[in-house]
Amino acid sequence: MKFTIAIVIPFVLALLWPSLANAGYSEERLIFVNMTPDAKTTAISGECVQQVKSYLGAENEYGDLVVEKMGETKLRRRAGVPKGGLPFTQWTLAHTKRIDPGAAIVLVDCRPEEKHFDVLIKGFQNGLVRVRVRELELTAQRLQSIRQVLLEHLWAHYAV
Repeated sequence: MKFTIAIVIPFVLALLWPSLANAGYSEERLIFVNMTPDAKTTAISGECVQQVKSYLGAENEYGDLVVEKMGETKLRRRAGVPKGGLPFTQWTLAHTKRIDPGAAIVLVDCRPEEKHFDVLIKGFQNGLVRVRVRELELTAQRLQSIRQVLLEHLWAHYAV
């Protein structure tokens, strides 16, 4: 009997250790999707989308944010919106919750050559923020302002 307990207890602890070590800790998940239409995608628009995505990594100093890429087709299927259906800029909180209720979501359409920028942000505490820029250059200063809005809304639940 003592022999069985001596073997079983360490075995059970070894199985549970990852769960016990991370008890009370959870990584935050963010779904990031490039919504720039394929026909409008250029090298410059791709750089713009990557710039927006880089804002998320720069603020991830503790490594507790997992950024998941998802394709537009899969995203739309989960949201219940077919391709060519309702533009993402008109989605409601209900649409974004269908995608993944526990994750924050950032959807970006960036076309600097056309002076066109849209981002839809569902933060960790829900709520939606839409940023739309038209007929204005996407300058470094303007992108900094967008970055500030993005980060403030995503991380609002950490504010003290």
